[in-house]
Amino acid sequence: MLADFVVRFRAALDQESPQLDVQSLVHRLKSGFKPIEDWREDLEALATQLQMKESLKDEALPVLEDVLSLLDTEFTEDLRRLYNR
Repeated sequence: MLADFVVRFRAALDQESPQLDVQSLVHRLKSGFKPIEDWREDLEALATQLQMKESLKDEALPVLEDVLSLLDTEFTEDLRRLYNR
């Protein structure tokens, strides 16, 4: 499931208008400090490792942590918006 998400997320970086479910994550990535090309490479490598269903290599762990942090931040903001209504 995580591999599918990373593949979709990586593909969304190349789209001019990404799908609504990943649009805010893509925007957050593009407005960050890390160059988008670095994200593309990192997500491609992470997707490959996740699809192999083996233990992740040490260099993939920070990328996975970054992706999970993005998801956590987005989820928290969604909850705040929901409770502020």
